[in-house]
Amino acid sequence: MPEMTEEANAVKVIAASSRSVAPYRLLDTWRGVASLWVVLYHASMVFVTRYPALNANPVYAFGQYGHLGVRIFFVISGYCITHAACANLRRNQGVSAFMRARLRRIYPPVWFAQALYAVLSLLAALLVTRGILKSSVLMQNGVLHQPPLYFIANISLLGLPLRQVFIVGPTWTLCYEITFYAMVAIALVVAYRQKRAAERVLFTILHSFTLLGLGLIIFAPWSVLCAYPLDFWPQFGLGVVAYDILHNPRRRSAQAAAILIGVFVVAVIGSRDVTLTMLSSSTQTYLFSLGFTLLILAMYRYDSPLAKLKIVKFGAAIGLFSYSLYLTHTVVLGLETQVLSKLRLSEHWHWFTFPLLVGVSLGFGRLFFQFCEKPFLNSRR
Repeated sequence: MPEMTEEANAVKVIAASSRSVAPYRLLDTWRGVASLWVVLYHASMVFVTRYPALNANPVYAFGQYGHLGVRIFFVISGYCITHAACANLRRNQGVSAFMRARLRRIYPPVWFAQALYAVLSLLAALLVTRGILKSSVLMQNGVLHQPPLYFIANISLLGLPLRQVFIVGPTWTLCYEITFYAMVAIALVVAYRQKRAAERVLFTILHSFTLLGLGLIIFAPWSVLCAYPLDFWPQFGLGVVAYDILHNPRRRSAQAAAILIGVFVVAVIGSRDVTLTMLSSSTQTYLFSLGFTLLILAMYRYDSPLAKLKIVKFGAAIGLFSYSLYLTHTVVLGLETQVLSKLRLSEHWHWFTFPLLVGVSLGFGRLFFQFCEKPFLNSRR
């Protein structure tokens, strides 16, 4: 009985030490912006490659920076997963419940997308041999001729550390996502053992990972390409900082962590540019990530009035299926490109074909969400 009483008291202390933060509804809109920007990036690359003169067009010039949408996803993920971890502590649900929720959220849609890509890859290879289609990246996947490690790496989302080609190209970012979940789970294990200071211990561990990743870029840039997942961890870490500041605005430890991490990020931006995973520029990556983090901190107080605007609601509607759109848009764009190449339309048709490509990608992403992602979402979300 005394042990049970002590445990109950510890749970009350953890719950009392954690002040809930109002939902940040604008983050759904930012997810929509990020996913749409990534779609524009790949669509723009298709058009600019085919019609080089379009490179000067402002729409395509903006689209070619769409890879920065991934930075938005990472920062938002850091914020949201930290919220989930803190909620897990408040409810005393245990680390296994935290990981089950994360794995259920990320894996099933990926497996559906991988199956779709694999089937279409085989079909594309057949059509190419018959001269119906031109050779493409989708056809060259060659899923039937890959070693077992290829499938293990893709199904587990460990393609980067195992150095394997991806069935679904954009899933390279999910390799970072899944390791982020795992490292948060490790931090939760330690935090639960501390009881009275559980949440602060959680934040301390997560901030330490962020500082370690930034320190590697600053002081050991030669090791960065071998530092997976710490080379991109600080992007998630900035989301953790944002949540900590909004969650504990008067706590000195939160303020100190934010200042220290901010100094390190500025040092990364001001130091020699380092090439990160997927040829990402460290300067551009962390300049944009820092800017976006400051933006969501500044906009939090205006969340309620802004969330009522129609354009914000439209972005949030896309944000609802942003994960599905992210997983499926490249194969949809590839199929549409094959069709357009058959039509042999001139450059002047881009004003029609470009919105068509983006629109069809959005429509398919919404359908994929309805049947392949939504069934695995928590009904309380």
